[in-house]
Amino acid sequence: MNLKVGQTLQVKTHSLSHEGLGVAKVDDFTIFILGMMDQEEGIVQITKLHKTYGQATMVSLLEVNPCRQTPICPIFDACGGCEIMHFKYPYQLRFKKQMVMQTMRRLGGFANLEINDVIGMDD
Repeated sequence: MNLKVGQTLQVKTHSLSHEGLGVAKVDDFTIFILGMMDQEEGIVQITKLHKTYGQATMVSLLEVNPCRQTPICPIFDACGGCEIMHFKYPYQLRFKKQMVMQTMRRLGGFANLEINDVIGMDD
């Protein structure tokens, strides 16, 4: 498949990047999608193409992750300062723990390191 900037296509995400972007594959080509969570299906628009990956933004969702919520910040979509505000809070905590585990294994070489759960805040 020859992807082009501006092209729209339907994808299903299978995981999340360290920045909380949805990750999908199109013919073994990785696309990082702003606004999508893992296990979601939707229409995306390609915004940038690189040699080994692409970037896209979500246009619409067809299948929604049950851990998605409406961000409380009115400028969430425009700001970019809170990448995972659309994750429900318990899911944010699991995501953060998973990112620490992956980083320690991949970069630190700690294959059997046990990571405690992230301690959440009441407010």
